[in-house]
Amino acid sequence: MLEFLDNLGRVRANDITLQAKDGTVLYRSPQSTYKAGRTAPLWFSRFLAPEVERNVFTLPGGTQLEVQAEVSRAVLDAWDGLLGLVALSVVMLAVVNGLAFWLMGRALAPFPVIAAGLERIESGDLAHRLPPLPGHEAGTMGAAFNRMAQAVQDKVQAERKVRDAESRLENAASSRGSSSRRSRKSGDSSHTSYTTSSGNPSPPSAAWPKPSRRKAARATPPRSEPRS
Repeated sequence: MLEFLDNLGRVRANDITLQAKDGTVLYRSPQSTYKAGRTAPLWFSRFLAPEVERNVFTLPGGTQLEVQAEVSRAVLDAWDGLLGLVALSVVMLAVVNGLAFWLMGRALAPFPVIAAGLERIESGDLAHRLPPLPGHEAGTMGAAFNRMAQAVQDKVQAERKVRDAESRLENAASSRGSSSRRSRKSGDSSHTSYTTSSGNPSPPSAAWPKPSRRKAARATPPRSEPRS
């Protein structure tokens, strides 16, 4: 029996012990080389390991063959699997979070550009336009911003042209009023100066003497009578 057990060696997940009638251990199966030197944490083994049953076979001569399941390697496999799952979860969580932050940053990147454009429009730079922004949503917002800026610029230019036209009309009317006032003032001044010098309130044409009839007759040539 001992020779058979020696040739059998280690039976996976089982501990085999051969005892004599007096309890002396005649044979014990060698330790497992699978993940040798490693064990799962005690709390995990207590939580996961099932209740182990011992099978005892009595052989002729009073010797006993004891076979007991060895579950430590299976528990260690479960522990390693749990560690691998946790590590994979951490890696996936890091990748997903990194991807989410990258997408969020890419989606929010155009907003400082839009805010800067609004500040420039507010400061009076109506000719400012946003460059093409990446992404569908950002591109739509940029196009809407440019249309708004163009509409504001057109409106301001139209209002400026109207104010310029009104200013020119007011200046022209003011110039014509000033010329008319200067003309009336000049006429009043000449009439006043003549009245002051002659002492006669009559118009200037009445101050000149009329030609006498004699001088008028001399000036008129004789008419020739027609021959019969």
